[in-house]
Amino acid sequence: MKYCGYIDILGTKSLADHAIDDLRTQMEWFHNSLQDFFAEYHNGRCIAASDGAFYENENVDDFYPYYKRVRNFLFDKDVFFKCSYIPGSIGFRPRQIDSVDPNEKPRFLSLNFSNQSSQAYRAEARLKGIGCSVEGFGKSPKEKPNHTVSNFFLEKDGNKFRPIEFRDFAFSKFEVSGPDEEQPEWPGEQRLIEKIFFNISLTSMESDYIASKYIPLLINAIRSSDFENARASDRAWEEAPYVLKRIVSSRSPISGFTRLPGIRFVVLTLYDKIFSDNDDGIQEEAENRLVRFIARRKDCQTNLGAVPNFVLKPNAKKRLIRKLTEYRGISAGGL
Repeated sequence: MKYCGYIDILGTKSLADHAIDDLRTQMEWFHNSLQDFFAEYHNGRCIAASDGAFYENENVDDFYPYYKRVRNFLFDKDVFFKCSYIPGSIGFRPRQIDSVDPNEKPRFLSLNFSNQSSQAYRAEARLKGIGCSVEGFGKSPKEKPNHTVSNFFLEKDGNKFRPIEFRDFAFSKFEVSGPDEEQPEWPGEQRLIEKIFFNISLTSMESDYIASKYIPLLINAIRSSDFENARASDRAWEEAPYVLKRIVSSRSPISGFTRLPGIRFVVLTLYDKIFSDNDDGIQEEAENRLVRFIARRKDCQTNLGAVPNFVLKPNAKKRLIRKLTEYRGISAGGL
């Protein structure tokens, strides 16, 4: 069994119109990263051209060590992309017409693809956000790649945006950590949380629609973090993952783009994650601190019943609705 996919960096058309030098720089970073980390791509093959690349490998978990290094390098350079990873073979089929002089380059070179190349391209095209769509795998854990998390992107439906679920490759612990937290897995690995917030803020000033494509990065950061044993006092977080401390704070970065499509789903995902990671019960003050933050947002208190279960699980939804009701000063027992 083989596995394959397609990667495509974003924003190249806009750069071609307005910043050709930046486009060349991004292309250089893209191709350099694919080559520089190729030693991590065991049993893998990759054909890159312009702003995209096809790849395939032998074993289901061969791709992730390579992918996460390429992703970390490019995201740190503000080069974002979407890609796919599916079961199947690309089927590389080169065609070539040689020059008369064997020392010269071929007069004609074509790289055609067969087998699952169209499915890999289609899976990438359907993803309307930044990340990697991992799809087409069986139900058995042995058939699925490791290091994946539940994620979602936003699809525009008329004047509304609705979340669409997909499976994504997780961030590493270091990538979602804060200063003085965790140690890098490899030399040169970069933390990404602040980079993500900066680019969302920057892009939202230009286009809310384009900025919404960054939402999967925040969901991935939340899902890749450990919310177990999160602790807070009445004034501050005492122990919590960096993404939670950063968002639920007096200087929350999301306060600058509150109208961004889908931002309410990010906030609700925080509650879903802290609920899911604490089977023995969420620490009361940690939950209260998060509920107070949610209660300040009207968009997080309406039509919660319509929020998909992959954003907010039924049990978490039920508890949150009850906690929000109690926060309003309304109790089941009355006066």
